Amino acid sequence: MSFIPPEKFRLYKKGETNPVAEGVSPLAITGIAANTDVLVGDFTVTGVATVNGEEKESDHVDVPAFKTLPIAVTGITLDKTELALKVGETAILIPTIMPENATNKVYSFSSEDTAIGTVTPVQGKVTAVAEGVTKIVGTTEDGNFTAECTLTVSAAE
Repeated sequence: MSFIPPEKFRLYKKGETNPVAEGVSPLAITGIAANTDVLVGDFTVTGVATVNGEEKESDHVDVPAFKTLPIAVTGITLDKTELALKVGETAILIPTIMPENATNKVYSFSSEDTAIGTVTPVQGKVTAVAEGVTKIVGTTEDGNFTAECTLTVSAAE
């Protein structure tokens, strides 16, 4: 008996008879959440070759355990790009992390000049401290993407 190399592969979910993917290696599996641990045996693979004009499929072999890739952050925006406050006033900045289904949506806020305005790192609560102009910056943990809001602080009345 001679070995016939497979022309393509079929990937099956455990217990199912219809393949979830078919093609040459590597195969893409859709429908599994990002950053998920998949156990050995959750999927099986077969090799498919044409023998004497007939498609033949090998025995099923367990796919080793693997972890799906995380969905990377591509950017951040803030609900305001400019903010005008009087000394002592506060406001909240709301970030939007893209894409919406990013795995790591952790972010933090900082102020370029805390003598003019401060911001809580997570809640985004901006407090006007003294007259002047500074930038409040939102930064993502994944990718260090940034978005800025210009804070203009005027004297309290």
